[in-house]
Amino acid sequence: MKVCIDIGHCPSAPGAENRTYNISEYRFWSTFAPRLANYLRGYGHAAVIVNREMDGNGTGMTACVRTCNEANADVIVALHANAFNGTASGTETLYWHTSPRGKRLAQCIQTQMVKALGLPDRGIKPITGTERGGAQLRGTVAPCVIVEPFFIDNDHDYETALEHADNLCAAIAVGIANY
Repeated sequence: MKVCIDIGHCPSAPGAENRTYNISEYRFWSTFAPRLANYLRGYGHAAVIVNREMDGNGTGMTACVRTCNEANADVIVALHANAFNGTASGTETLYWHTSPRGKRLAQCIQTQMVKALGLPDRGIKPITGTERGGAQLRGTVAPCVIVEPFFIDNDHDYETALEHADNLCAAIAVGIANY
């Protein structure tokens, strides 16, 4: 199986941030996406890492969807981190509401991420519109999920994710392999 790993956001639009640690979604996942790809290869899957700005020549959802679709993958996993009010906590995975394969992929990955991080299980979330990455989830050809393993603006969540980053990457790979 070929897996497209989409590093959420991009250098010029880095996504949510943790101000204490001066880290963004993009910087976090740029560091760890290659580990995820290596784990996937260890399971015999092909893995390609994409970035909408570098590979798709844009920063918006159009470039993101185009880049993911051009990867000709069997599944797409977009790497993100939640943010809200600095105290919200937990792990969730988003999928397009009419995609049974997306829902199954989301559940496989969610189960493993919760085990790896031990943060509250916020469940899998069906997305029905353009909010929260809906354009990507709806517009990609292959089943696509958006992982939100932790709240980057919550210091405890971020510290947990950083401390267990290798386990998190392995867990996502196991979830994909279980799919």
